[in-house]
Amino acid sequence: MLIGDSHLARMRRSLALIDREVTNAAVGGSTVLDLVSQLDGLQAERHSSVLLSIGTNDAAPWRGISLELFAETLSGVLGRLDGAAVTYLAPPGVVEARLPADAPWTNAAVDEYRAAAIAVCRLRDVRVIRADRLLQARGAKAFSRDGVHLSGAGYRALLPSIKAVTAH
Repeated sequence: MLIGDSHLARMRRSLALIDREVTNAAVGGSTVLDLVSQLDGLQAERHSSVLLSIGTNDAAPWRGISLELFAETLSGVLGRLDGAAVTYLAPPGVVEARLPADAPWTNAAVDEYRAAAIAVCRLRDVRVIRADRLLQARGAKAFSRDGVHLSGAGYRALLPSIKAVTAH
């Protein structure tokens, strides 16, 4: 099962490459506050593995999600998923040079939310895929023109790691 933001929501074309039984409940634009509604009605306990991507939208200042609220809410969501093999796909960052001057994101802010999430994941014994590190060699080519979403090259770089934790 995939939950979270657009980094997973946009994987719809690649789902068959992961596993035929993958449920993708991720929604573009989601923050940590949206995860509960994504889980409601999905019977998360039926899924042997859950891949979660969150943090990029939370880092946008206009969302008003403090690091404390982010970490607390993420911990609660992970508590709901206790018993499933959960993996956190850490946000890859953004290509600041491609963003409009008034864009809400900076890599410094995304880095803070990523670090907070990874700290929560360590406490909860959740595996982490560091998208930022896996995409580093591809640089800006890993991102679409908007500088926030991933390109086909970005997804191809992440797919082996995603497949390894979701396919059973």
